[in-house]
Amino acid sequence: MALDSIFRIASMTKPMVSVAAMMLAEEGRLDLGAPVADYIPEFAALTVGAERRPAQRVMSVQDPAPPHSGLTYAQFGDSPVQVIWRDANLMDDAQTNADLVGKLARLPLMFEPGTTWEYSMSTDVLGRVVEVASGQGLADHVRERICAPLGMADTGFDAVGKGDRVANPQKGAGGQTPADARPSKPVAWASGGGGLVSTAHDYLRFCQALLNGGALDGTRLARAQIGRPYGERPPPAGCEYGGTTRSRFGALAPVPEMGYGFGLGFCVRKAQGMSPVPGSVAEFFWAASTAPISGSTRGSSSSPS
Repeated sequence: MALDSIFRIASMTKPMVSVAAMMLAEEGRLDLGAPVADYIPEFAALTVGAERRPAQRVMSVQDPAPPHSGLTYAQFGDSPVQVIWRDANLMDDAQTNADLVGKLARLPLMFEPGTTWEYSMSTDVLGRVVEVASGQGLADHVRERICAPLGMADTGFDAVGKGDRVANPQKGAGGQTPADARPSKPVAWASGGGGLVSTAHDYLRFCQALLNGGALDGTRLARAQIGRPYGERPPPAGCEYGGTTRSRFGALAPVPEMGYGFGLGFCVRKAQGMSPVPGSVAEFFWAASTAPISGSTRGSSSSPS
């Protein structure tokens, strides 16, 4: 695949949205410790479990970034909550982020906020928070604040006018090619959890900027270093891990027995000799099925999902 081929970067979107939130926090436009309901009023009366008991804890803005918001993905399990979620049409390409959080606010959480790390739609919620805090749509904000400054001209939530460069998806086990019509067409839903398309060249620039602490070629995204220091923030006391975390991420599961921690948008290797995946203490990445990219002593970049 050529370096300028355009492809869906799926969960690699999450680190970019997390960085956008960190930048707004540094500018004083977003309070990471504030309740999500301060930005999304519909989240003021959340419920938990299929029995829909009132949530006993407030979901703060920093809960969706790790993610221990209490949210889930409907398609990755058969719990009673996930069964309820499947009827909500949460993956509708015609929705906006405002539409999505309106749906989520009416659904029960899988866990009390701040208690359990769970692969989930958390960063989609964070994307909506970024929209409210910035006063811009997520697509415009990511383009203006991250992609344009870093020279990432082929990164966005669609590839309109670039259809000839969209990479063909691999055929599945049955020999059929998965359909993905979104990259070449305008989209309404700028999914913070997995909506971006990019090229290997562009995403490498984002990774290098993180490796440099948030700067690249004379451009700095924020005054403070963005990357590992944010990832090193500890989870809430007693935070547990969802039932599929270890099986889904394997040796890169962000769990203590693998020597990892997970902060605001990034998994960080905290201890050597615990994970079978080669790497160094202080490297950071988005938990995935592939190994993190090694870098200098300042850590590593985000890894593909």
